[in-house]
Amino acid sequence: MKETTEELFLVKEGELNNTQYFIFKNSKDELRVIEKRAYQSFNLKPGMTLQGRIRRKGCAGEEITELLHPKYIIGETYSLIISRTGTISIDNTVMHFIEVRDNNWIKYTIKVNDSGLYKMGSIVQCILKEQNQGRLVFTVQ
Repeated sequence: MKETTEELFLVKEGELNNTQYFIFKNSKDELRVIEKRAYQSFNLKPGMTLQGRIRRKGCAGEEITELLHPKYIIGETYSLIISRTGTISIDNTVMHFIEVRDNNWIKYTIKVNDSGLYKMGSIVQCILKEQNQGRLVFTVQ
């Protein structure tokens, strides 16, 4: 599957059948329509320019566009504030997590080995591991 990135200009927001969309234009004046729901945390406004990931796959050459976060870059490290720590028990397996937030109060949950090692209100260094359809996945450095 071939993947490229292109610069996208946010023209406006639209709605069709009760679903909200972002409407972008690329450098070739081609329009890209992307469902808004997955990208709420990006705080996008008309007039902004950002990068989009384009994947071509299959015989039909179908394009799937994913917006790349305007602030966070995969592989980079960020200082985030711990807002909550805890554990979840699923099928007799205990999973530890911390919830972190950025300066805009957007929260992200990170799986850790021992949540007891982390203190609410402290700053932790996090690496953006991946992004998939607007969902950012961080790991603790």
